[in-house]
Amino acid sequence: MTWIAGYADDLTYVPGDRVNVRTSTDADTVTVELVRLFNGDTNPAGPGADVRLVETVPSHTVPGQLQRVLGGSFGIIPAADSLAALQSFTVAAWVWPTAPTQGRTQGVISTADDSGNGFTLGIDGSGQLTFEAGGASITCNQPLKERQWTFISAVYDAGSGTVSVEGTSPAWPAQHVTASGSVSVTASAGPLYFATARVADSQGVGLFDGKIEAPIVLGRVSDATALTALQAGGRPAGAVGAWAFEDDTTGIRLMDRSPHGNHGEVTQMPTRAMTGHNWDGASDFHNAPDQFGAVHFHSDDIEDVGWSVTSTIELPADLPSGAYAARCTVNGDVEYVVFFVAPSHRPGVVRPDTAILFPTVSYMAYANDRMLDNAKLEEPGWLNLEIQRDRGDELLVAHREFGASIYDCHSDGSGISYSSWKRPVVNMRPDHRNWQTHAPRAFSCDLYIEHWLTQQDVEHDTLTDHLLHREGVDLLRRYRVIITGTHPEYWTTPMRDALEQWLDEGGRLMYLGGNGFYWVTSVHPTRPHVVEVRRGFGGTRTWESYAGETRHSTTLEPGGLWRYRGQDPNRIVGVGFSAQGFDVPSPGYELVPGIRESRAGWVFDGVENEVIGEYGLILDGACGDEIDRVDARWGTPPHTLVLATSKGRHTDFMQVTVEDIPVTNPNVSGVRSDKVRSDIVFMETGQGGAVFSVSSMNWAGSLSHKGYDNDVARVTTNVLNRFRDPEPFPSNLSAINGAGA
Repeated sequence: MTWIAGYADDLTYVPGDRVNVRTSTDADTVTVELVRLFNGDTNPAGPGADVRLVETVPSHTVPGQLQRVLGGSFGIIPAADSLAALQSFTVAAWVWPTAPTQGRTQGVISTADDSGNGFTLGIDGSGQLTFEAGGASITCNQPLKERQWTFISAVYDAGSGTVSVEGTSPAWPAQHVTASGSVSVTASAGPLYFATARVADSQGVGLFDGKIEAPIVLGRVSDATALTALQAGGRPAGAVGAWAFEDDTTGIRLMDRSPHGNHGEVTQMPTRAMTGHNWDGASDFHNAPDQFGAVHFHSDDIEDVGWSVTSTIELPADLPSGAYAARCTVNGDVEYVVFFVAPSHRPGVVRPDTAILFPTVSYMAYANDRMLDNAKLEEPGWLNLEIQRDRGDELLVAHREFGASIYDCHSDGSGISYSSWKRPVVNMRPDHRNWQTHAPRAFSCDLYIEHWLTQQDVEHDTLTDHLLHREGVDLLRRYRVIITGTHPEYWTTPMRDALEQWLDEGGRLMYLGGNGFYWVTSVHPTRPHVVEVRRGFGGTRTWESYAGETRHSTTLEPGGLWRYRGQDPNRIVGVGFSAQGFDVPSPGYELVPGIRESRAGWVFDGVENEVIGEYGLILDGACGDEIDRVDARWGTPPHTLVLATSKGRHTDFMQVTVEDIPVTNPNVSGVRSDKVRSDIVFMETGQGGAVFSVSSMNWAGSLSHKGYDNDVARVTTNVLNRFRDPEPFPSNLSAINGAGA
């Protein structure tokens, strides 16, 4: 069956930019069109797909091209005179193998090339320490310990043509393996490698899974005393290369502390700032960086699939801001390469007062999630509906090389901390349907908001998380109203700082989602296509960080939940994550008694019912998937006004979020716990600003019910109209209290 996948060089462009599209397909030709995306859901109960061809940009046909993926991380030290001149030598490193018995050679330190020159120190398919050179192998007779630190070394004497190989693990019971024999090492003029046996046509061969720390190369034979000194962390003055992986962890460089300056870099983003063999369990990176000198390499790391450009789209200078895609068609199969066009903000151009902020950082966190591969999801009782695979899910099964999300684990079982858009992201497509909800989720769900704004004839700009991260509060200051997507879960420090400052200055935020502002996230300082998340030990998660490894390598800030940094989402939007579940039908909301007479009674103008939202395109209700509630303990401001709530309307399929369960107990379901609820809230902020939070990921799926003639759409429109009105909201508590409860 013919297939196609692709990506663009960036997620955010401005009019006049050139978009480079990179696709891979087994078809002979590809037809490429520029389309604007308003809605991708084909559910007949909704408004239908709304994907519009940009006719001012001509479609074009290009040759199909099947492109390979260069996956797996390794380190590379370019060829240097000091390395090329090696005859007798000693190489050593600390290693922490995570998959030592995979049936293949895994290189740790290597100079091997395709001509048979050089050497490789690593492990064989049985996990045994081995040295290979000149067609010969010297192998120890005992596999190294999995997930235990071992100091490995090889001492080669060119005069005698012999090599001694040793591995010492101090963890009880201590292990010491040795082997020696005759080999012939022919010097290689190529690079020195870490975490691969060799490199062929830019691809690592014999990739290593595990941590490597403090590799060193000496241009001489070392005795037992010298090896003991190296094991203890010694850095002899005569080293040809002595790499300290704790240096420059925010980048991709591997820094050599020897006088020769044999610096290198990593490929495909292995995990950095990891605990080393000497971590004492108490120290932090900032006060003891030498205890975090390990890099965790993975044979399935992927940062950039490295495809060549297959087509280019010139964006017109007058192109409206919005969500767009290069629609690539081959033999009936369609790939949407999605990107966003932000306003150019040219001087003198009057911008609208409203903008939608697409949560692109969250899209990257979920990019290519393979949670469906977890067999536990098939167990009865986990979901109240059958699992259904989308086209993207099937494509991921066929193409493991596209990588996974930060909800998934590497092949060695360690959690994935980095995600990148420089690869096909098959679940960021307008027609994507989530396997849990049988409905749009994330980007495809956020298009519901785009379509609602369009149907209301509300002129608005399109912004992205990445743009906000880069430009800060100045970006937000151009607008009176910002509307979030349905699941803005992952936020960076610059994004939060900008949003809080904008709200303090009078901005008005419509938070039209659930479980927002939840995980600390970083954007790589020099590779902005990469985001990083460390899971820590709390929060709804599919894996946990190892002890000591919760600090981000890209920014060196503490990872985990924003709650554990004292910056709960409640402080920004009045609510925070309360529960998760996938029930059908999902409930609606009951208006709080007397709310129509409150200072926010205008929210319900034209709303006759006391229960709203018992309908929708996602799980048949406005309140579901992931939901939020008010909670003063976590920072909900005291003047926050609850307008409506789903309290008491959920089933056992909706469960309290794990960080709110300090002790295991049976009272954590929607039937038994009042913590399982979604609270729709309104609150004023500084300088006449305000926040409206719907606290549910499903809300947007209810907007289009009955052709947008429903209570959910009416409430949302009321709020938008009032937020666009320049009349300020009260900005002090006495004025707020005087306006009604």
